[in-house]
Amino acid sequence: MHQLSWKILFRIIRAIPVTVHYQDAMEMSDGLIVQSFYASAYPTATFNRLNTAVIRSSWNTEVVNTLAGVSSATVSFDSVLYSVAARQVDVYLRVTFTGVESGNLSFNCIVVEDSVYGLGMGYDQTNYFNSTVGHPYYNAGNPIVNFCHRHVARAYLGGPFGTPGIIPSSVVFGSTYQYHYSYVLPANFNEHHITLVGLVSKYDGMAVTSRYILNAETFDLDSAQVSTVGINDPTRVGFSVYPNPASDYLVVRFGAMPLADELEVISVDGKTVRTLRVTMDADMEYVVSIEDLAPGVYFINNGASVIKFVKTGY
Repeated sequence: MHQLSWKILFRIIRAIPVTVHYQDAMEMSDGLIVQSFYASAYPTATFNRLNTAVIRSSWNTEVVNTLAGVSSATVSFDSVLYSVAARQVDVYLRVTFTGVESGNLSFNCIVVEDSVYGLGMGYDQTNYFNSTVGHPYYNAGNPIVNFCHRHVARAYLGGPFGTPGIIPSSVVFGSTYQYHYSYVLPANFNEHHITLVGLVSKYDGMAVTSRYILNAETFDLDSAQVSTVGINDPTRVGFSVYPNPASDYLVVRFGAMPLADELEVISVDGKTVRTLRVTMDADMEYVVSIEDLAPGVYFINNGASVIKFVKTGY
């Protein structure tokens, strides 16, 4: 079994590990394209795809050096919607540019599963340190059976090098762009171990250093199901809202034609601050302006269900 462990980094705060597998049960076609472009040996890593394969002994140094850099973009998740029944994930990504950029800029989202176990040769881990006294894997067996595989890349929703054509070829400071990915988790993926890695990358040629990542952010699917970040199942409660928190607008997304043609916006003290007449677009969505609302917690009531959202002051 071989694996290429490569890191994409979120500026200043942390490193985000993603492991691309090769010639085992966790191999996938997009991963093969990525590893063939960067890997010369295993295990090696690349950081923000700004370098050739880096050997393990240099990883710590490379993390420090990369995190010391400055990015021209900030990636965020406007919202993530997850239908438990359908196992469908809808990801709404945003990039805000904090500098000037030009070239072929692309969104992407990597579905990462942590702590993957399996039986058989496709999951057993070759152990070259089985006889090395003092190593953590000393006498663990070769291969190691029931090995815990960390941060496994399961899907590239924008392909190996991203979704082009969404971000213009020339952007300025303060410009922002959005993109939506939809993905159904296969039955053998553990939904409680899924992390989404949203990123924006640049594709400028065939050189190893010409397909680098500007910035990335993560979203824990399991945490989102019990948070107020905006995960709702429109097929279960009738509608969902995003982005959440929101500053100037809110999108109400319906899972089915609503029974009532009005929505109420209710403040945290129980007062109805606005009544909305629903006029949906072709995507079963309705955009609500909330610029004039004071920052705070609010609820949207469709007569059958209530969803909380947060109005920010920026």
